[in-house]
Amino acid sequence: MMQSLEQRIDSYLHNRMDVKEKTDFEREMASEKNLQKEVELQKAAYLAIEKHGDAEIRERVHFRDISQLE
Repeated sequence: MMQSLEQRIDSYLHNRMDVKEKTDFEREMASEKNLQKEVELQKAAYLAIEKHGDAEIRERVHFRDISQLE
């Protein structure tokens, strides 16, 4: 089953890709500036929720891996 772009970004940011998937995704980001921008936007949104969102939202989004990207 093919993941949507949003799901792929989420998997990347939450470190749920295997080595090959991650390498391929990073290669794709390097060649596609729009994808790179989308990843940065989603990462910023996660970090903002982590810092300023309420506890229930933070718990649902699972930020442990995201915080390592700061």
